[in-house]
Amino acid sequence: MSVKALSKRAERAVLMLATGAKFVCRLERNYYGVEKWCYRLMSGGKAVAGYGFATFNELRNAGMLMSAGGATSVSSYYKLAD
Repeated sequence: MSVKALSKRAERAVLMLATGAKFVCRLERNYYGVEKWCYRLMSGGKAVAGYGFATFNELRNAGMLMSAGGATSVSSYYKLAD
């Protein structure tokens, strides 16, 4: 069984996660009041553009993410696995 290599974007996300960034999955409401689950890579309290569900899913499937604690009913936090 071969292991698929990570994409360049996922590799860059791993570097950010190693420096303390976290993925957050939370329920967000847009301007019109529609709610949806959003996946964001948060670094320094701000979302990093271009890193969302696809990157999160790739890292999770590779077993590189673990729960960071502090989850609520509308948000979950993930960090790089030890």
